[in-house]
Amino acid sequence: MPQELKWEESSQPDIIEKLENLILKTDKNSLVIFPEASWPLMLCDLNVSILDDFIKSSKRDILIGAITSEKGNFYNAALLFEKSGALQGIYRKMRLVPFGEYVPLRNFLKFVSVINSIGDTSRGNEPTVFSYENKNFCVLICFEDIFPLFVANFSRKADFLINITNDAWFSGEPEASQHFGIMVFRAIENRISIARCANTGISGWVSYKGDIHSLKSDNEEVDVSGVLNFNLPLNGKRSLYNKWKDVFVLFCALVLLLPLIPSKNNG
Repeated sequence: MPQELKWEESSQPDIIEKLENLILKTDKNSLVIFPEASWPLMLCDLNVSILDDFIKSSKRDILIGAITSEKGNFYNAALLFEKSGALQGIYRKMRLVPFGEYVPLRNFLKFVSVINSIGDTSRGNEPTVFSYENKNFCVLICFEDIFPLFVANFSRKADFLINITNDAWFSGEPEASQHFGIMVFRAIENRISIARCANTGISGWVSYKGDIHSLKSDNEEVDVSGVLNFNLPLNGKRSLYNKWKDVFVLFCALVLLLPLIPSKNNG
């Protein structure tokens, strides 16, 4: 969905219809994943019934990205619904894009506006551990997957990870492949499988071994609309990096610095 149409009121019916058509192509017993901010309405008490009806009619377990309005604050969120329509949990994005979702030092830069269509976005406080088929998973929204230590912390709480993103801000390549490639590093670093659903970007999944599987149409991966059904392989053990993080890097840095330490000449 092109970025310029995502928040156009006239596009809302078409977007919802497109989501409904995609659901019909999925397995009824699967977890259906939609991209970041794919729900075209600002989610609030006044219109939450529209999303409720959408979920109940789908008869699927669904993870969907939405912008929520809560007590005067806006959040970039991921919501997990059960087939019954019950909300199982919500994750509010913690790492926000500077000047895209918020303005650093806002008290001093009151004249600066964010580039999104919503306004300043509030930061979530903590990761949410979701559950599906007796397995735990955490969600990374947008570019949260580029931060190694951030992803490592999420990985310790989960059996697998899901990244939902809106890559419509990019003009296609090479940014889409670069973003997907970063996720491959995170999967290998932590020995954890990661699934991604991207608007206009590359959707697919990466195993804990680094095996890559993407949604393709006519051998194209970007701006592809469709459904990729898959079973995600799980790994119960995390990597040494996940446990010790950058301790090895710090050790190497110390070794490199040792020759620079002056020694006493006893001769």
